[in-house]
Amino acid sequence: MEILKYANMKKIELSPDQQKVLSLLKDDTIREVKYSANLCYGKTWVGCVWVLTECLQKKKFFGITINKGDERRFLRTFNLVAQHYGFNENIKYNEINRTFDFNNTKSIVYLLNAEMQKADERYERWGAFELDGVFIDNLNDLHHNAYLMLRSRTNKLYITNIAKNRSIDTLNSLWIKK
Repeated sequence: MEILKYANMKKIELSPDQQKVLSLLKDDTIREVKYSANLCYGKTWVGCVWVLTECLQKKKFFGITINKGDERRFLRTFNLVAQHYGFNENIKYNEINRTFDFNNTKSIVYLLNAEMQKADERYERWGAFELDGVFIDNLNDLHHNAYLMLRSRTNKLYITNIAKNRSIDTLNSLWIKK
């Protein structure tokens, strides 16, 4: 499946499941896409491809939730995806603000600290965000209040690693229509 055509971009080769997830993420009638699979099935890779291609097309604001322990793993994957498809010259990572800035479209991707803070148990710190999309990398580590706040701040959610016993509403399907 080829998502975007850039002169210096390699063809995006994904498995059939990854292609389905990506096509669901591009469908404007679908609000949430949930992808749960075993280790090394490319869930984070697909999320990075989705965020990168969306942000390189036009100005977008994305949020990506990660826990402190997963940040290095996620940054490594994000950088590998950007390098693999030739996007890295258009992106700068600001370590202080924890943002990726896109030169050509002025898109911004925010790395959101998903850890619960006693002073902000309802995650009101995210209340000012109006995001075009949110990538929740590993729902199992996300507090229910964080999920609810993010869901209220965007029209598109991509969620990975969902435990079967997770009590978040609407987790019984792969996608949810608006």
